[in-house]
Amino acid sequence: MYNFIILGSHTDYCKVMCHDVLDKDHVYFENHGDYLTNGALRLIRQVHHSYKINKVAKLPLKKVWYPYNLDESKISQSAKNVFIVFDSNQQVYNEAYLHYLKNKFNGHLVLMLVNTISSIKSHDPNFFNKVYDRIFTTDLKDSRDYNYQYLPGLYSKTQVNEDPSSKNDLFFIGANKGRLEFLHEIAKKMEYNDVHYSINIIGVEEKDQLDFEDLHYNNRMNYQQVLHETQSTNCILEVVQEGQSSLTLRAIEAIVYNKKLITNNEWTKESAFYNPKYIQIYNNVDEIDVDFIKEKVDVDYEYDHLYSPLRLLERIEKLLG
Repeated sequence: MYNFIILGSHTDYCKVMCHDVLDKDHVYFENHGDYLTNGALRLIRQVHHSYKINKVAKLPLKKVWYPYNLDESKISQSAKNVFIVFDSNQQVYNEAYLHYLKNKFNGHLVLMLVNTISSIKSHDPNFFNKVYDRIFTTDLKDSRDYNYQYLPGLYSKTQVNEDPSSKNDLFFIGANKGRLEFLHEIAKKMEYNDVHYSINIIGVEEKDQLDFEDLHYNNRMNYQQVLHETQSTNCILEVVQEGQSSLTLRAIEAIVYNKKLITNNEWTKESAFYNPKYIQIYNNVDEIDVDFIKEKVDVDYEYDHLYSPLRLLERIEKLLG
């Protein structure tokens, strides 16, 4: 059996995503990524890694900081280890550090891409292929284009207490990203049809905001709050940008928590759990069915934990032998 060291994305969402494996004896989940608490030493390290300084003269001895990236006492040097590195981890491009882990701990390096290649800042597929032993992606197009291992999703079901007083017919949360006008049109339709909704948009200037009670701007939520709203709503609204080629987090949440979904993502039909009784795919605001949103039905996608990280560990075990 392999021991798995998961280097997360430093977010509360990543902890939820990996929740199914956190209590396993052969898994060490590291989502913090910094065990250096001394302020003066942190400043020295920052200068040591300064891009501007190292561009002029590459400073040596950076490995003195390696032990502060994770708790190495939790990793056995005699065991067979696998390091799973998420694409948002701060060490994902640190070739020297990754080789250090691989050599010191008899390890394999696995890259977990939960974002598309095109959305990753300074992405370099050639670097990934050179450094990592295996690469997994949740994007079907990327898996085909770059010959990566395909994972249909990565998520752990986490139950939170629903608050009946906060139940909505429709819930949305997301950044503006050029979708503001479209979301405003949806909000107007919900207002006209007396739908109890909660649309939350991040990154909107005051001059561009509408004065609707159920339309909220720049109200950032942690992922536990998002889960609370998700599990308390009747229907999840999703608005993806053009070019989406995979199942999204919102769609996975709908499937895992048995919520209806309204989405403009055609790729949702590729899901093993797609059911037109519970999922409506639209192309424009006029196609959004208000009755579908309001109707209370017992939703059951017959979810079988396909997206659980336990499946990822099983896949890696088989690949490595």
